[in-house]
Amino acid sequence: MYGPAIPRKSSGVAILLSFLFGPLGMLYSTVSGGLIMLGVNFMIFILGFLSAGLAWILWFFTWIGGMIWAYTAAEEHNRRITPPYR
Repeated sequence: MYGPAIPRKSSGVAILLSFLFGPLGMLYSTVSGGLIMLGVNFMIFILGFLSAGLAWILWFFTWIGGMIWAYTAAEEHNRRITPPYR
């Protein structure tokens, strides 16, 4: 007996959500990655206050990194659920 099909995740939607919402958008493709990036961005936010805003430049790089991570997580999810060809 077959179980319910696991839905595929769209890589385009993963990139769009992470572009618009940052780490919260990453929760679509990877929950652990979204929580990790949320923590990293929170630390950069606090560091930005301590360094008079100099650390906030790093926020741009974590945003781009989060988009890449969301894309690769969606692709990895789809690769895992797709059966190999025989």
